[in-house]
Amino acid sequence: MESKEKLIIGCCLIIYGLIYTKSIRDYLFISRPNGLLDKSHEMIGNHIYLFQNFYNLFFNNFFTINIINSVFILGSAIYFMCFFWSSSDSQIKALIVYCAIITNILIFGLVNETRMYIILIPFIIFFCSSSSRE
Repeated sequence: MESKEKLIIGCCLIIYGLIYTKSIRDYLFISRPNGLLDKSHEMIGNHIYLFQNFYNLFFNNFFTINIINSVFILGSAIYFMCFFWSSSDSQIKALIVYCAIITNILIFGLVNETRMYIILIPFIIFFCSSSSRE
């Protein structure tokens, strides 16, 4: 298979995964007998928070202490994109996984929950350490 075919298949699978996750969460996490949403499950990630996260990431966080979250996400994304074209194959693969995790956080998580960023630190360390060797 060529790389373009793999990219198209990967993008289709990601979109399918988003649709599948959203539908399963909607059908499984309705815990009230009358069919209304249960507010306790809302915090588990039962809803898509993409637009709220974009608002917080690009506007609201710059006026609060949560600016650290915006600086972390935007700063790391800008850093990775600056060195994208000169990256090795393993760095590009790590960057793809990093972008997938960021996408999941933006869609299903809350941007201002800093515990979600712990998983991203090894990717940043890997990218920085492998960049310094070249």
